[in-house]
Amino acid sequence: MRKGICWLMITSILLLLPGCWDQDLLKDARLMTALAFDRAPGGKLMQTVVIRDMPQAEQGEPISEVHSAIGDTSRDSTRSLEKKIAGSYRVYKAQVVLMGKSLAKTDIYPYLDVLYRDPKDPIYAKLVVVGGKGADILRMKKAGNLLIGEFLFQHVKSKEELSIVPEESLESIRPIMLDPGRDFILPYIEKKGDEIIADRSAMFHGHRFTGTLDTEESTLYLLGMGKEGTVARFTEKVNPGKSSNPANYITIDVAKAKHQLKVKVRPDGEIDATIELDLDVAVPEYPPNNLDDEKEVERLNEALSKALTKKAENMIRKMQKARCDAFGVGRQLIAYHPEVWKKKKWSRDYPKVRFHSKVKVEITGSGIIS
Repeated sequence: MRKGICWLMITSILLLLPGCWDQDLLKDARLMTALAFDRAPGGKLMQTVVIRDMPQAEQGEPISEVHSAIGDTSRDSTRSLEKKIAGSYRVYKAQVVLMGKSLAKTDIYPYLDVLYRDPKDPIYAKLVVVGGKGADILRMKKAGNLLIGEFLFQHVKSKEELSIVPEESLESIRPIMLDPGRDFILPYIEKKGDEIIADRSAMFHGHRFTGTLDTEESTLYLLGMGKEGTVARFTEKVNPGKSSNPANYITIDVAKAKHQLKVKVRPDGEIDATIELDLDVAVPEYPPNNLDDEKEVERLNEALSKALTKKAENMIRKMQKARCDAFGVGRQLIAYHPEVWKKKKWSRDYPKVRFHSKVKVEITGSGIIS
């Protein structure tokens, strides 16, 4: 009898519970895979989207449908897009957001604000700066055998693993954009002919794009931040002779990296920042093949340390010229020297910071050849 009463009560409660009122079935929506923001004439914004479509034929392959619209704001351009696109589309599956170079040189936060406010927007999407217009890349529709949205995601992801570009997303950069003591760096891609090249990183000061780092500078930055991917590789000329002779070069893979940033304030208010990087490396390529000689290994360690220290110094000079405090020197001042920070105007004073870079390389592996 009691069991019957319990089941009756449970059934009654279930009947009174509301159903799922906010369903958003994928089968009823068209999915966006990538979008781009570019500057349009008159200070307006052009938004371009790629929608992945499945043809009605059973044997047909998916295709990319590309649309662009101009508006005063991100939401305004979205409203214009909705007038052009048949059916309803959803943005939460978008994996990449492109930002044209011209637009990236302005304050990018107002264009991204809408993506942070709507829970269905792609906050985990990768944000990438384009050397040109993002729309030009999306209008390729395909790259190789992949649809453009899928290609862009895989392309950037592979460069993250190779420590060529930082692993960042809309979500990861937002707290940094709101922090006056830190800047950020994003992947940078370019369209060259029919190819899309990702071999640089885009520096930002505040919310504005201010310059780029090349491949090795980007890798050194990532190592200095402890954000390297699965592979961090350098090729350096370590022997005298012609540059065209491969026997004069060595290629190293970083096996282990230790990084340290020290910030000191002098009595006169000047700031010293020391970046130290200790790298244990393996040698996947060295044609002279004499790594069993201790003196030779010691010479190579010294040559590599000197070469990478020089590149680190050049990287820092670039970052200071671009006013990009991606190492967070300002954040350390805010945390440990607030009285000094209050007297600083960081856009003006960051380039005056005295940086001291030191990279120490030690060869600890030489492959299976002794």
